[in-house]
Amino acid sequence: MLVSLTLVVILFEIWYVSAFLAAYMRLRESRLLLLVGQGMMILLAFAYIAYASLGGQPINPIIALAPLVLSMVALGIWRAVAGSVPRFAQSYPRGFIDVLLFRRPASNLKRRVRTK
Repeated sequence: MLVSLTLVVILFEIWYVSAFLAAYMRLRESRLLLLVGQGMMILLAFAYIAYASLGGQPINPIIALAPLVLSMVALGIWRAVAGSVPRFAQSYPRGFIDVLLFRRPASNLKRRVRTK
């Protein structure tokens, strides 16, 4: 049971990291790499848990928790600098949902409405 849940988290984190890496490649906003790093730390922690579980070894809590704490620090830094990333807010109006669905950044959000 633990291994199957761990594999689901690993698959989600691969999706998360690749989505934010694609967003970084499109916008070239270096602060998006914080979220890529956060995903990589979570991926590292759960990969270790899966490796230890499948190998029958005991899970060292320090090795498992250190990347998770680092990912929380990265998320805290992102919360502090998220307001200073206007291109992210303008390009992805729905935020993380747009990024996780691999949508292209919006180029012009002010659409002209024709009236009769």
